[in-house]
Amino acid sequence: MGPTMISRSCKRKKEDAKNNVTMGTSFSQELPEAKPAPSAAEPPQRKKRRLHTFERARLAFERIQEEKKAAKKKMRIEKESRRKAVQSYLSVKRKMDKALLKRNKKGQPKLNAQIEVLLEKIEKRISRSWLYGKMRSKANKGDKKRTASTKPNEIHMRINFLHHAAQLLFSESKRGEHITVYCYPVQGQKNAISVMNPEKLP
Repeated sequence: MGPTMISRSCKRKKEDAKNNVTMGTSFSQELPEAKPAPSAAEPPQRKKRRLHTFERARLAFERIQEEKKAAKKKMRIEKESRRKAVQSYLSVKRKMDKALLKRNKKGQPKLNAQIEVLLEKIEKRISRSWLYGKMRSKANKGDKKRTASTKPNEIHMRINFLHHAAQLLFSESKRGEHITVYCYPVQGQKNAISVMNPEKLP
């Protein structure tokens, strides 16, 4: 074989290889690319619809109206609670004024009526403090570090009751004169104390 024959065969092999490469690339371009199948777990993503300007304004207006309604409701509740507090204060004040105006045959003030009004005020204070303590104990019930406070016995309750009575009597007396009050516990009634009229004492 001569050199011309070898060169021709090499050229033919190169041309065949080039033709095979071009055919492979054209075939791969013609085939469509396989798309991944959507999984059943993933829902189809929807594009968020852009709100119109009018809709945005309407939503903002509704939110402002709801806030105004909530503020009005809160103010109404606070006003009602203040009105009730003022009414209770005025009723107690009227009772105290009536009791201070009462006089006996000698023209002296009736201490029995004043003491009754003061005892009513003391009972209200004690009931409020007891309710506040009960609410605090409920709030601290879940706290393991805080130990439950022991309940006061009857003697402590009487001492506290008399202490409140002495404070109120001293504050209500205009001249700050010494007033003697005789108090005795009522049998069968817890935290109840009967007050004797000092005018009827010998």
